[in-house]
Amino acid sequence: MVYRIAIAFAISFTFLHLLSLPFAASYDGMEYVHLANVLGSSAFPDGWNYLRTPLFPAALKLAFIVGGEQPQAAMLVTGLMGLGGVLLTGSTVRFVAGDAAGACALAVVVVYPVLIGYQHMLLSETGIFFFLALLVWLTVRSDRRPALMAILMAATIAAGYYWRPTLLYLSPVVAIAFALVSGRTLTRRNLVINAAVILGIPWLLVYPWAHLSSKHPSDIKEVFTTGMYKQVLVPPENPLFGSLGSRYREIVRDEVGGGHLALDGLSMVGEGRHEFLKQLHQAYLRAGIGRLVLQYPGRYIAGVLRSFIYFLGVPHHRGDDENWNFSRFVFLAWPQTAIFENVPNWIPEYNAQFQPQHYGGGALLGTVLLRVLSLYVPVVLMCSIVSLLWLVASIRQGNGIVFALTAIPLSLIALHALTMMSAGRYAFPIYPLMLANTVTLLSLSWQGWRQKRNL
Repeated sequence: MVYRIAIAFAISFTFLHLLSLPFAASYDGMEYVHLANVLGSSAFPDGWNYLRTPLFPAALKLAFIVGGEQPQAAMLVTGLMGLGGVLLTGSTVRFVAGDAAGACALAVVVVYPVLIGYQHMLLSETGIFFFLALLVWLTVRSDRRPALMAILMAATIAAGYYWRPTLLYLSPVVAIAFALVSGRTLTRRNLVINAAVILGIPWLLVYPWAHLSSKHPSDIKEVFTTGMYKQVLVPPENPLFGSLGSRYREIVRDEVGGGHLALDGLSMVGEGRHEFLKQLHQAYLRAGIGRLVLQYPGRYIAGVLRSFIYFLGVPHHRGDDENWNFSRFVFLAWPQTAIFENVPNWIPEYNAQFQPQHYGGGALLGTVLLRVLSLYVPVVLMCSIVSLLWLVASIRQGNGIVFALTAIPLSLIALHALTMMSAGRYAFPIYPLMLANTVTLLSLSWQGWRQKRNL
């Protein structure tokens, strides 16, 4: 009963904030709308940006066909993917720790302000959360009908790739989790076959798009060179920078001074930074990215570790912190035209009596979420650390379910850390799962303590 009430609350609260808070777009969001229009047009495939895979733009295009090319239609995609991830996460916790824990997880995750913020942003992050939650949901149940689950997991990884390419590289971790969960119910031969399905089938399914992408090279190296800048892989004194070195040294001096480099590295926000980054990008390419990593292995490892630690949820609320800033913007802002005078069929004669006022955002819901946002910041960091420690314990114990709960999401931030591109938005999709993991662990610990007490 309590779990059903929690489901009703999660659905109701989601649609409450979808109806009450505004929808916003970033530069990336505007590009997604452009790509939605490119799909199925004469501009495809030459007009596509091959840094992006097509599933999110395709979902937007479908929403535009159904609901018209307007913000509410786009919010159906971001909002429903977020809600789907919440319901899957609650179901996973319920499966592992019972109804009460599942209900608690639903309540904790659905009111997570950063998740709410991304449901109101024209970005793919809620979809990434959905696919991670689905992978975990399938994996913890994989000892029941393992052959079917292996196929579904492979299909989910492939679909995840078409939403965000990084998800494809989780396949080895998912296969290991599957083996740990299902190893006791399968013969060695069947275990190897099903694990091979999870490892290999996704690569076959993504081949058509990967093959098309190979004919239209995109500058994926720019992501890596931006990480090299942020984490100062190459000392600014290196001759490869030439005349750019003085500007680079100035940035490092202004941000670091005599202290330590921030975990998320140098800021990308500032006058002329983006133009400067493009010039640095060319300098890195001329020197060779791989050669520079080999030349500075210690600095590279330090940059990867700093990025991973930052991705656990360490706060640094400056202009680069999109998780924080996007959420605050959604809770505070409102379109200038969102007034009663602009409602279709509004009678202007009533303006003298009603005097419609401009609504500047906030209200009770936005104000509460803004305050809750500050409370969640340390909680998310604590939950990420708990999940990391729980992962270590699961490896020592060979516990497949706990390994799936922790390793699958944490592997996503490990992959992003390898590029040193420490932007908080890359890590956001794991945070709802970290919150749910802590609820699960607390519930299981409580249940274990009660059982020991009753013996």
